[in-house]
Amino acid sequence: MLIVGANNSAVDAALETWRKGADVTMIIRDDGIRDSVKYWVKPDIENRIKEGSIRAFYNASLKAIRENEVDIVHEGKVITLE
Repeated sequence: MLIVGANNSAVDAALETWRKGADVTMIIRDDGIRDSVKYWVKPDIENRIKEGSIRAFYNASLKAIRENEVDIVHEGKVITLE
């Protein structure tokens, strides 16, 4: 599951799908989860990212979407994710 963004809806989707067994990756334009995320949810998503349960690319953007993969720009490099 690829989640683009780091606002409340994106965080909720990431956590809920991860809890149901999805392999979740987040593409986040900023350098962290937004401060506007609900205060009781923010530590949960940050801890899942820190422990590696949910993968996150900070300071990244989505470049291309194809049927089975996407390209992101992260740290000046294009990375392809399945």
